[in-house]
Amino acid sequence: MRNETVKVKLQVPQGTEVTKSSNKFSTINIYIGRNSYGDTQIQVNDRLCSLDQVGALVQNFQSNLADEAQENLIVNLRADKGTNMGLVNDVKKELRNVGALTIRYSATEKQK
Repeated sequence: MRNETVKVKLQVPQGTEVTKSSNKFSTINIYIGRNSYGDTQIQVNDRLCSLDQVGALVQNFQSNLADEAQENLIVNLRADKGTNMGLVNDVKKELRNVGALTIRYSATEKQK
């Protein structure tokens, strides 16, 4: 269950191979969507931020975890289906720079 309030508007894409994540303790959630003015916004857990702040926020979260949990950090990335892939790639680059290499993309299950 999510602890933070999503402050951006999302309509996640649908997928056919959707599974649930089981490890909630070493998981950080990143949302990319639109704010109330229609501008693209990034949210890391419960905090709205710019692209430049993503790495520092993830690193701060990671430093508060136990050593074993730091190694098993999982980033859940939820992006609006209309989000520019260039921004998603820029977020992934920031994550790579701080060593957060395990990324899961969120989607809803496609109706059959």
